[in-house]
Amino acid sequence: MDNSRKPAEVISDFLTYLDYAKTEYSSSKGAYEHIDGQTYDWCHKFENAKNKQERNRLATAFHNLRIERRQHKDKAKLFEKLAHFAQDKSNELFLKRLRKMLADQIKTEEWLESDRAGEGDTHD
Repeated sequence: MDNSRKPAEVISDFLTYLDYAKTEYSSSKGAYEHIDGQTYDWCHKFENAKNKQERNRLATAFHNLRIERRQHKDKAKLFEKLAHFAQDKSNELFLKRLRKMLADQIKTEEWLESDRAGEGDTHD
């Protein structure tokens, strides 16, 4: 364990990462679903292609789009469980309490680092 990091930093990083996971999941899921929605458009493009050269150009573009879709889908899958955990109503109270504990921990760490000369020890 890294003793140079304060507990508040670790807790804050965890909460920040959960927020990041929600955002990444949502944007990646939206991106691959948008690409999925273009399937019929691509079918029509192929249907209306005038020659082999145009079909080849379309095939390359479609292939690249499918690679992009796979990247978005993989990223969504990577963050899916974290995002669902963070969005789950049954975890709402836990996360709220964790944020409250973080605020209290920050106050305690600030107090411990302050010049406490002449102060009574109120943080037992």
